[in-house]
Amino acid sequence: MKRTWTAKLITGLLTLGLLASPLLLALDTARAQGTSPNYFFLQVVDERGEVIASGLTCEIRTTATDTISTIYSDQQSTAKANPFTADSSGQCAWFSTATTAVDLIVWQAGRGAKARMNAVTVNDHKMVLDRQGITKVLRTAWSTITSNGGKVVTTVTIPKGGVVHDLIIDVRVATGAAHIAIGIDGNETGGNDRGFCSGGSQTVGS
Repeated sequence: MKRTWTAKLITGLLTLGLLASPLLLALDTARAQGTSPNYFFLQVVDERGEVIASGLTCEIRTTATDTISTIYSDQQSTAKANPFTADSSGQCAWFSTATTAVDLIVWQAGRGAKARMNAVTVNDHKMVLDRQGITKVLRTAWSTITSNGGKVVTTVTIPKGGVVHDLIIDVRVATGAAHIAIGIDGNETGGNDRGFCSGGSQTVGS
């Protein structure tokens, strides 16, 4: 009787092993199909811990070269725009094939608030965007198409007493046939269209 029981036990173990093999194979196959396995998601809050639920833009940059990273919206490598708008819960989320950390830049339209978090990994899930601080970073887009040789008046207003410390031109598409001048609208009292950057012979992106 003892010998018969042992034989049944061994048979049962072998059956379990055979049933488990297709399951493991299916898991390995599903894992192999995902070409963008690294999932990043960060909740963006203000200095009071409140979720920023609207007007938030996220930009992912490669840490080593400070260039726009290639990101995806799912594991099947469906391309995702970069920069992109955060969801209604203030979350920046994306997939990446990169195994190294990346940099995350976020800003909120109309508030002049901008922040950068360097060396973000899949283990980071929170970022603070200071909306009440004294120092603000204002960002506005410009192109040869929108200007067409004329002046573009932005909606950016520098408050009374405000001081401009730095002006940075972030060139996305270089061209050797365009010049740029930046300043306070000349129609304003004391304004100078070329007060910050006179343009001259300096071409954009050269």
